[in-house]
Amino acid sequence: MTDRGDAFDWNSLDGKRVLLIYEGLSCMGGNRFDELVKLYEENSRDSFEVLVYCDCASLDELKKRKSEYPSPFPFISDFMGEESPIRIKYGTQVRPTCFLIGADRLVRMKSEGLDIPLVKKHL
Repeated sequence: MTDRGDAFDWNSLDGKRVLLIYEGLSCMGGNRFDELVKLYEENSRDSFEVLVYCDCASLDELKKRKSEYPSPFPFISDFMGEESPIRIKYGTQVRPTCFLIGADRLVRMKSEGLDIPLVKKHL
């Protein structure tokens, strides 16, 4: 579900490169978050999307997180906590865990923490 309360349509990402950030915005600090917004703005015209996955228990909590980090990209959650398939399948341990997913939907990069130079290298 998105921070707007609607179901997230994964098909909307067809043909796009996606930086999926699993949790950890508070661990990034303000400067790193600003760098993330800048990266998005510099590349959004090039079929690039940023998604922030929040380990939330409810839509209200998801909306609160989005309000704490105003940004042009969606915040999403399945509200499953530690049972989330994203957490289980991809072994998200550190917050944030970042995944760069290619337009072909294959994971191209995984990093513990947001490594902007590494993301740019794979874009």
